[in-house]
Formats: sequence, structure tokens, C-alpha cells
Amino acid sequence: MDVIYLFYEKSGVKIPFYDYDPQLFTQLRSSGLGYWDSAHRNFVLEKIPSGGVKAFFSRRPFVEAGNMAGNSGEMLSVISPPPLTIDGFFYRPWESEPDSALKSALKADWFSHEWAARLETELQARKYSPKTIKAYRYYTGECCGFLQKPVEQVTSEDMRRFMAHLNSGRLYSASSINLAISAMKFFYRNVYTQHEADGTESAIEGTRRPKKDYRLPVVLDKEDVRLTLDAEENLKHRLLLTLVYSAGLRVSEAVALKVRHIDLQRKLILVASGKGRKDRYTMLARSAEDLFAEYCRVYQPKTWLFPGQHPDSHLSIRSAQKVFEHALTKAGIERAASIHGLRHSFATHLLEGGTDIRYIQDLLGHSSVKTTQRYTHVARKNALFVTSPLDAL
Repeated sequence: MDVIYLFYEKSGVKIPFYDYDPQLFTQLRSSGLGYWDSAHRNFVLEKIPSGGVKAFFSRRPFVEAGNMAGNSGEMLSVISPPPLTIDGFFYRPWESEPDSALKSALKADWFSHEWAARLETELQARKYSPKTIKAYRYYTGECCGFLQKPVEQVTSEDMRRFMAHLNSGRLYSASSINLAISAMKFFYRNVYTQHEADGTESAIEGTRRPKKDYRLPVVLDKEDVRLTLDAEENLKHRLLLTLVYSAGLRVSEAVALKVRHIDLQRKLILVASGKGRKDRYTMLARSAEDLFAEYCRVYQPKTWLFPGQHPDSHLSIRSAQKVFEHALTKAGIERAASIHGLRHSFATHLLEGGTDIRYIQDLLGHSSVKTTQRYTHVARKNALFVTSPLDAL
């Protein structure tokens, strides 16, 4: 960067990176005076360098700003060359290096390949799913990259800082923050078992989980579901959406279906290794049975019911999500729903039809009936035989 901007705030001196400057980044990172805020592309100086900030950047022009209010502030001084007039501050994407390059450099430096490999080995030995392994590696690397510390030096206070960063700077949900905590707890309890000689508390001790967000599921009414399915003219895509709704499948379960999982004689669908690596059976609707027969006659699938671009792999989850989004648009439905909303709609419509909630729990594969009970909050009350006292007057 041609000019370094210094923003004086209560949390420290913030240095925004409007461009990728590897020399400046290396200088700041090696100084040990602060940390990198990846959410805002700022380096935050928590400690003032010996000799002062000006001496630290003595060879480069910079602008100091204090009393910050939004994106403007009172100019304190300008060091030349050259003289500068600052009307405001702006964001410009880095042109010389992509953001991913910096993130990779942060993780590679602070969360070593050796620790990452040991974490993955331990997770695989305990038969964790590939998705969980990927998430645990990601959050452990994110923590070390944000703190700019190796795992051996992370403290409980550092963990609190990282969790606060996820909550405020990155706007992560409570479930994502809980996943990050689970990743760090697994690492320190099962991979990094060496304790510091001075007996200080572990990095994960005292880490509290945030209160979970409680959001009601987005449910489409029966007419919207019908319009969405009818709007999809592609036979393969229509069968995919039909099975998700008619059987209450998760999108990951639907794309991973194999031809042999459809039991036409018993009118059942086998969901193999669903969430939690559990098998279960769910219903095969009569209309879905007819659509399945037509699909097999036209496409003649071999192994995967919905093969992807390569015959040896199934359709990706993202592709299935796009199929639903396209069908929703064609149907003219403007609700902010995802393909998972078809599963929510399946459960809600069964509940409104008088199906016992325990049976719905089994069909959905919920471990606890409490998870299924949330659909009582979105089901139409008159369908649940509940009448408003106003209507009884």
C-alpha cells in the first residue's frame, strides 16, 4: 500500500488493508503487537511499539485518524511524502493477491500441517463424518489464524476473544459458534494432551457455549408445494424434489439415494447412514412411485439414483439446492425458502393431518421428540383442533 492508515480506537490502533501488502503484513505479524482481524481486513495493534507508532512506520507515509465515527474521523497528522487530502475512506478489494491466499498463509503458519494431520487421524479413527472432519479442521485453523498463535500458546482468554470475534465480527450463528467450541474442545482433549509445565489452565477451560438461537422453520403451504413441483419440467429434478417432500428427506440424504434403496414392494425408502450415521425407513408415496418408474425407464440409473456429472458420484448438494431455487422462481413464489423447507413442510402437513408426532419423529429420523415438537408452532391451529376463544364467543 502507498499509504498506511492508522485508526485510533479504544480497542487499539486499527490498520486497514485496502490492498494486499505482504511486506507490511509480515512486519506487523512478526512484531507480536496485535492480531489480524480477517472479518474487516484490519490489523489491530493492541500494544504500542517501543519508540511509538510513528517510529515503527518511520520509512513509510501514513495518515493518523482519531475520534472515529463510522468511516470518517478527525485528521490528526499527515506524514509526507506526498501531502494527502483525505475526503473519506473506502473499501477496495485486493488486486494483487486474493483474500484466500492470505487466509491460507495465516492457517499454514499458525496451525501446522502436523497438528492438522493428527487431528484428522483422530477424527477418522472415531468414525466422524467427512463433513465434521472438515468443519473441525476449519475452525481449529481459523482460531490459530485469528489469534496468530500456535496451538501450544492458546489460552482460555484467547478462546474467549475468538468466540467474541465469531459472534460479532463474523456474525456466525449460535450453532456455528457451538461447532467451533466443539472443534477446539475435541482438539485439546483428544489430540493436544500435553499440559504446560507451570500448570496453567487449559485453553478450553471456562469456555461457555452461547445460548442457542430459536427460529421457526420456513414452511410452504400445500398449494405452494404443488406449484413448485409442477413448475419443474425436468423429470430428474422433479423426482428429486418430489422425494424430498413426500418422504421428508434431508437434501444430503436425497442426493445420496441409490436405486436399491427404493423398495417398491413395501413402498418404503431406505435412508442409509443418515444424520448421525443412522439408517431408517421412510414412506414412498404412490405418486412418487409412478414418477420413479417413469424416471428409471427414461434415465436407466445404475447405482446412484441421481448421478452427478461423473457416473461414479452422486448429484451435489449445491446442485440440488439450485434445482429447488429454480423451481421456486418458475412457480412465482417469492418466499425465502430453501430445499430444506420441503422437509419442514412434510412434517408440518403430516401434523396438520392428524398424524401422531411420534410417527413423524421416526420418519424424520429425530433422536428426540423435542426436535419434532417445534412443528406444532408453525402448524395451523385449527388443523390441530385448537379454536381461538374469540371464535367461540
